[in-house]
Amino acid sequence: MNIYQKIAEALDGLEIPIEEDFFGDGESQYITYTLKKDKAAVIADGRPQNEVAELMIHWFLPRDISYTATQKQIRYMLLDAGFTWPEVTNIVEPDNKTRHIVFECEVENDDELEG
Repeated sequence: MNIYQKIAEALDGLEIPIEEDFFGDGESQYITYTLKKDKAAVIADGRPQNEVAELMIHWFLPRDISYTATQKQIRYMLLDAGFTWPEVTNIVEPDNKTRHIVFECEVENDDELEG
């Protein structure tokens, strides 16, 4: 399973549209994700034995919607799916009245080493 499938599976059930590199398309609330960095975590015999993906998962929603319970739920959903505990940055974008919550975490990238 690749990292993008892991994210989609981890956050399944939120009833929020989730898509890689997706930017709204008219939705008032959505989640998108990007790969921040892909790195070797364990090197043996001069070759990576384990790769780790650093991810940024972005949740956009109207700023007047209550978000703390869902934010906590997302953190635990990611943790339970094998991601590291996400660091969270909360940004309010005053120009378009949007709250932008960024979850930064890591997960093993098994897919890259399989082929």
